[in-house]
Amino acid sequence: IAGPGSGAQTIRAPISRRLLGFINDSANVIYCRADGENAVENEGLRRAAAGTTGDRIFFDRAVPTGPLRCFSVTAGSRVLIIEGR
Repeated sequence: IAGPGSGAQTIRAPISRRLLGFINDSANVIYCRADGENAVENEGLRRAAAGTTGDRIFFDRAVPTGPLRCFSVTAGSRVLIIEGR
């Protein structure tokens, strides 16, 4: 994921999905959006550092279908994306 000053990174273009999950796999806080808007600090889906409460979120009913974008204030962060059709 992009670091400070480099903006949000688009992870996946929109598709027809019936399952979506975000798992933060880094020691840094990550902000993600699944509605096509840019991910920025303190907005969207905040995922805590890996291994802590709040490091993952799953959608299986009202599943967003927009592009996935994530942002971290620290470079070298990783987020795992799980999608299903």
